[in-house]
Amino acid sequence: MDLTVSDFLEYFEGEADVSILACYVEGFQPLDGERFVGIARRLREKGKRVIAFKRGRPPSGRRRPRAIRPLSRVTTPSRGP
Repeated sequence: MDLTVSDFLEYFEGEADVSILACYVEGFQPLDGERFVGIARRLREKGKRVIAFKRGRPPSGRRRPRAIRPLSRVTTPSRGP
């Protein structure tokens, strides 16, 4: 049995101590997108927020990156000379 993102949203719909749900979505199975939207609307009506990150497919995203910068180099401010 494969679980979908909608299955997890539906599970957390009944959890009173959860107010924000964040999920990373690579894609939907047939008809699951409509189900996801319906559950997300119900959650919003109950005062819960759903944050969904959906993977895109830009043409440049198909190529393998030449280099990946470490997170520490991206987020650490320079200290000057």
